[in-house]
Amino acid sequence: MTLDDADTDLNLWNAHLDLTNTRQTVIESQLTKFLLVHVCGHYEMEIVKIMSKRVQRSGDRGVATYVISLLERRTPIHPDSLKDILSGFGGAGALTSSAREQSQATCSGTKTSC
Repeated sequence: MTLDDADTDLNLWNAHLDLTNTRQTVIESQLTKFLLVHVCGHYEMEIVKIMSKRVQRSGDRGVATYVISLLERRTPIHPDSLKDILSGFGGAGALTSSAREQSQATCSGTKTSC
């Protein structure tokens, strides 16, 4: 999926959530998390491109090489670090406590982590 597809996918997911009556469920939560991680990943790549181009324009090859090597070794945003961001999405899109409990119960019954 490209960043340009995000709006199309968002509209498709909204229609699916309405059609299947799965708003405020684990399904909506997972789709939101996926979309947020996807968008953040694209912004990370763009920031690296911008910074690389900018440092190369400085004319100092040593500094440019050093900065670009740092950018290549950067740590991407981990989905767990988005917890605080996701918790800020209150209102209609937020998981209800019963949906959260259902998610935890479902996860505890599986061998994989959720």
